[in-house]
Amino acid sequence: MKFLLTLCFLTAFSLLSFGAGECLIVTSDGKRITTSSVTAKPNGDLEYVSPENSALRVRIPKGRYRYAWIPKPADVTEADAKYREGDYKSAAELYLKAYLNYRNLGWDIYCMRMEADTLDKLGMTRDAISKLEGIKTARILNPDLENDYQRAMFLLAKLYLKTDNSDGAEQLLGKVSQSRDEELAAAAFLKRAEILAERGNRKDAANLYFQAVLLFPKSKKHPEALYRTWENLKAQNDSRAGKFAERLRTEYPDDPFTKRLK
Repeated sequence: MKFLLTLCFLTAFSLLSFGAGECLIVTSDGKRITTSSVTAKPNGDLEYVSPENSALRVRIPKGRYRYAWIPKPADVTEADAKYREGDYKSAAELYLKAYLNYRNLGWDIYCMRMEADTLDKLGMTRDAISKLEGIKTARILNPDLENDYQRAMFLLAKLYLKTDNSDGAEQLLGKVSQSRDEELAAAAFLKRAEILAERGNRKDAANLYFQAVLLFPKSKKHPEALYRTWENLKAQNDSRAGKFAERLRTEYPDDPFTKRLK
């Protein structure tokens, strides 16, 4: 199933208008239109307030635009609040509702990821996996949404691991490790290495951890990468292990991973 991050017609013949921020429309020829309000028509057309004349509304037919983005809707914010409060049942319901209202409006991937996360927390891991598997082949037209898509795939990889699908997880993590988000990429490297270590492949695990050390020196995961490199080298009686322990002690003297060194 493929999702195109472009505006599409809304069900139930509803009309959605957005203001209170800057909306973006990218036309099929690449023109960027910023406006204070966008309305999605039931047939898939867009109608927006002219940036030059607030009294004028301009229509773009379906198929004449690539994608659109709107400011974060209030009901997505409400779902986030329920999530933070630990009310996962309400959060899941709100994320689903928000997805149905704002799918292909810049918030569909986010809502699906968060709904899947809440479903997992409710013990419905299989349902969460099914939710995210529907977007594995998503075509991301809005480059600003690429990071959110990668986060969804990282979550799916973790859910695969919970259900003993390490091969599926490893495949996804390989792609996420190429993310432009260094924290996310570092986390993917470490999770891939963890899979290898649990399989007893300490050598390749150590190599991946070491790559994370080299590639992401400013990441919050850097102390863990140093520690795991030391741990896996030590398990192989590799004399280089001590160098990583010393780096960890020197660079992060108060880090929890430093305190785990033996």
